[in-house]
Amino acid sequence: MLTLFVDPKKIVVQTVDGVRLSVYPIRIFRGPDPEFLNDCTNLSEVKDMRIFLRRWKRFWKLRIHPDTKKAVVKFLNHYHTKQDITFDCYAFANLVRGISAHSVAYANKYWSMQIKRRWSRVGDVIFLQGTADNYFRHAAVYIGWGLYISVYGAGGDLEIATLSDMQREFEADFVVVATPIRKKLTSL
Repeated sequence: MLTLFVDPKKIVVQTVDGVRLSVYPIRIFRGPDPEFLNDCTNLSEVKDMRIFLRRWKRFWKLRIHPDTKKAVVKFLNHYHTKQDITFDCYAFANLVRGISAHSVAYANKYWSMQIKRRWSRVGDVIFLQGTADNYFRHAAVYIGWGLYISVYGAGGDLEIATLSDMQREFEADFVVVATPIRKKLTSL
């Protein structure tokens, strides 16, 4: 089982297209010394994972939603460090909910969206959007403790950040909670 440790202090990362974003670094231990997740090149054999958060000189195990856990493992097996520009934050959100790959332009066909007015629940998928153009800016999944996990940019890697940091850095004016639209099957 791969254990991810979320450091308590934020760092600034730069996406392949030059955008600078505040995130919490993710480390793993495969030997005596910790490694940053983004520096680990081969995680194709990972079968399970867990996440610990370091706060107040203690480690707290996060209760990761099973769908999120499966998506993270699949991401680590197939997309981590591959810089596949067809895979981005929206593709990760689709992976979490088991929705087939499609362009964000068709989001309304696959997702029901409600303005976020409550506290997030572990496993909630959120979309950040802009008011002026109602344009999709970013997608992330809530993992607890005020933190969200997502893929930053096309071909990017997993990152963990707060909602306020993502809203500021992706210039999002509002947040929606997205739930998959399940088509009802009709019997003949």
